[in-house]
Amino acid sequence: MTIETFRDANDAPPPPGGLEFFETKDLISPFGYKAVEIDGTWFWMPGTEEDYRKAESERLRLEPSDVEIRLSCYQTGPKTCGGMCGTGFCRLMFNPAQNFYYCACG
Repeated sequence: MTIETFRDANDAPPPPGGLEFFETKDLISPFGYKAVEIDGTWFWMPGTEEDYRKAESERLRLEPSDVEIRLSCYQTGPKTCGGMCGTGFCRLMFNPAQNFYYCACG
């Protein structure tokens, strides 16, 4: 599946299983958030560096080990990006195969 990029985070697809997007200034995730189903119930889980590398390698057509980790982008919720890139603001990305929402330069 293709990684989706959003100029406006409000265009992101809704999370599965009745999950709601959230935002908090007290907790950040440098590698995004993914929706996971455990025993029939959906939860938010912080993304991992591996999740991020897998998604970015697909988007950028690189090997996962060649993906540059930029900690200047972070998330305060599944669809809220913070931080800056050399090219401007960090953008919301979505990997539908993993129900993975993350921010990156692009």
